[in-house]
Amino acid sequence: MNTSPSIHEKYVFFSDRKEGDILSHVLETLLFLPLEDMAIEYFDRPDEEFSHFNERTRKILLSQISQGKAKRLFGEFSQGGSFELKGGSFSISMTPDQYNYEVVDSMRKILSPVFPICIFKNPYIWGVDLYEDYSRECFFETRNFAFRSQHLEDPQIDIFRRDDGIIFKLRFHLNQDLQCLDMDEGVKFLQPIFKDLSDCIKKRSYEGIEVLSHYCTNKAEFRRFETRTKLGHKIKSMINDR
Repeated sequence: MNTSPSIHEKYVFFSDRKEGDILSHVLETLLFLPLEDMAIEYFDRPDEEFSHFNERTRKILLSQISQGKAKRLFGEFSQGGSFELKGGSFSISMTPDQYNYEVVDSMRKILSPVFPICIFKNPYIWGVDLYEDYSRECFFETRNFAFRSQHLEDPQIDIFRRDDGIIFKLRFHLNQDLQCLDMDEGVKFLQPIFKDLSDCIKKRSYEGIEVLSHYCTNKAEFRRFETRTKLGHKIKSMINDR
């Protein structure tokens, strides 16, 4: 499989579900997309590679993976981009010369109760998408924090209902001290912060969302805003207010 050192855009989805749930959800999404190849690396048996994909392939993959301890699953899309499933994280990477809109558009299918957190980076901005189970109270208490932007490079906070869930699409720039982080380092830094934010939303504690809303709508108000929680302070400290 070909690899490229230059990553243009990367998405990393996180899950704490059982391995079988994760594999099933990922395969259901992947096998509806044009794939170039796929490989499975095991802890306890020889690796396997696949180059033909259909419903029968999906059943074989699920059956064979369940018989051995899979270390990771990885491969490439036919029209550009690569993927890797390892542990509870599933990542998709794009190179500058192989941007795959079909794959990017399909990302919304992966964000779900199985993978409720997605962190991504493109040349313009950092972003986090959160999936929360729908509740009327949460939706109506948070939607006033939303602020949409028409420009890819601008921060935004979008909140909307999708099926049985609420999607929080958060876009931001990291401060100067954190701009030196590469994609993998940035993802590692952001994941625990936004896992905490997700937990707070479930408890109907919204200061983290409020901080991001001030950041998107009024930089002066954002600078004056005094956080009351440790998470609110972390989020305010990490982003660039310029």
